Amino acid sequence: MDYFKAMWTIRTLLQRTTSHKAKLLTNATKVGVSFNPTRVGNDERGYFKEVSGIAKTLKRKTPNCETEPHKFQIRIYFETGYIPPSFRSKGELYRGPDKPKNFTIGSNAWFMCDCPYHKYACEEALTKRAKGNSELRHSDGSGYHSDGPNPAGVPHLCKHILQSLRMGALLKK
Repeated sequence: MDYFKAMWTIRTLLQRTTSHKAKLLTNATKVGVSFNPTRVGNDERGYFKEVSGIAKTLKRKTPNCETEPHKFQIRIYFETGYIPPSFRSKGELYRGPDKPKNFTIGSNAWFMCDCPYHKYACEEALTKRAKGNSELRHSDGSGYHSDGPNPAGVPHLCKHILQSLRMGALLKK
């Protein structure tokens, strides 16, 4: 599968999140984010920079509001043709760009968060409807439920990922 043709950009997912659940943007401002060192990797979608960390809701709205820390991962894909130096073949001539273009909201990305909202409302929609912007890791993949948080299966992002993007995930070195 040519994931770059199928994956949605960060911009598209931000627009979908805003139109589907605008309240998530407000809720994201109450989340604290701690980033891990970035790493460069490769998967079936291509070469990427992975930004990961911990996100936690700082203030409780209600006594039952869950405030556990959640692990997130964002893989931002380099443009087609760029190969990071650590993946280049030794002794072979590399004809691609020396440096990658800066990541923007127009970049393709893959998202994962272990929060319950991502599990029940985002993961399956990002995997199946957005064609590869996530994968089923926490969800059982049983489909959307009319009484669930995302009955229409609209691909969008959880507040932890939204806040990590807002806090500069695209700029991390």
